[in-house]
Amino acid sequence: MEEERFDELRQLMVENGIGGDELEQRYRHFAEIDDERSLATLRRRIAEEAETEKRGMQATDRWRWWYSYAAAAVLAILLTGGAMWYWRHSEPAVPHVPMAVKTAMTHSREANRQEAEVTPVAESPQERQTVVSAIRQRYHIDNQEAVEQLLEARRITTRQDKEYWLTLDDGTLVHLNSDTRMIYPEQFFGEARNVVLDGEAYFMVASDASRPFIVHTPQGDVKVHGTEFNVNTRKEGATEVVLVKGSIGIVPFSGSEQMMHPGQMGSISHGTLTLEDVDVEPYTAWNTGNFMFEDCPLAKLMDVLSRWYAINVNFGDEAARNILFTGILSRYADINATLKAISTAADVEISNEGEQITINTL
Repeated sequence: MEEERFDELRQLMVENGIGGDELEQRYRHFAEIDDERSLATLRRRIAEEAETEKRGMQATDRWRWWYSYAAAAVLAILLTGGAMWYWRHSEPAVPHVPMAVKTAMTHSREANRQEAEVTPVAESPQERQTVVSAIRQRYHIDNQEAVEQLLEARRITTRQDKEYWLTLDDGTLVHLNSDTRMIYPEQFFGEARNVVLDGEAYFMVASDASRPFIVHTPQGDVKVHGTEFNVNTRKEGATEVVLVKGSIGIVPFSGSEQMMHPGQMGSISHGTLTLEDVDVEPYTAWNTGNFMFEDCPLAKLMDVLSRWYAINVNFGDEAARNILFTGILSRYADINATLKAISTAADVEISNEGEQITINTL
C-alpha cells in the first residue's frame, strides 16, 4: 500500500509538476500521522541543500534532485506511518479496568484474600502425555495448536477462601474466584488464545480481532475477541456463562456455535445450550467485592459463604434452610458482621462457634 502511495505521489511531482502548497496538501492526505514536525524538517533541509548546491548546478539538475529528495523523504514518513498503523492495529487493546474493580483489588489485598499457587502443567515427558490425554478427553480439545499451547502452560489454583487477579500475556485481566483452577500459556502463539477453566472466573479480554480468545470448559467453549463475561463451571455437569459486554459465541462440545448478547446467561449441560435474559449483577457482583442475593434460600447463600469463609454450616431445622434472603454483603467484611446482617434481615438465630455455624428459626 505504501509503495502505491509513493508511486502516485512521485508521478504527481515529476510528471504533473505538482509542488508547493498543493504537494503539501496531497502529502497530508496520504500520511495519517502527525506530520507537522516532519514537514518543517523537510522544508529546512531542502532549503539548506538548495542553497549549497545552487552554484555550479543547472536548474534542471537541481529540480530533479529536489523531486528525488522530497519523494524519498515522503516515502520514509509514509512507511513509518504504515508501521505505526500496523503496530496499533495488531497489538491487543488492553481492557479498561473500572475503579470499582481496582478498589476491590485493594480491599482483597488488605483482607489477605489474594493468594494462588502457580505450577507448570507438565515437567517431564510422562507428565506431558498425561496432560495431553486429559486435555483432549475432559475439555474435548482436538485442535493440535491449542494442545501444544496448553502443554507449554502453567496451572494457577486458588483455595476455598482465596481469590486472585491475573494479567495474561496479551493484557487480558482474569479474576479467579475461590476454589478455581485455570491453565494458561505464559505466552500466546498461533491463531488463537487458549485457556482452560474449572471453577469460576471473570474475564476482561484484551481485544484482538486476529486471534480469538477461547475459554475451554468440560461442557464446551466460550469464544470471544474482546469483551467482559463470567464463567462458572461449579454446577454439577453444567457451565454457566453470563455476558456483560460485547458478544461471544458458545460452542457446546457436541453442538455448533451460538452467539450471546449482553444481559444473557448461557447454560451448557450434556451438550445442550440454553439462553435466558438475566440481571447480570447477582452473577458478577463478586468481581467488585460484593455478594448480591435476590430471594435466595439461606441454604444456597450459606453454601457460597461457607466456601469463602472456610466454615461449616448446620441448619437446626429444615424451615431455616428455605428462608429467602435479599441483600448485598461485602466479601471482605468480618464473618461476624456478615452473620449479624443475615440474622437481622432473615429473622433467624445464628451462632458461631469457631468454624461451626448453626442457624435456627426464631
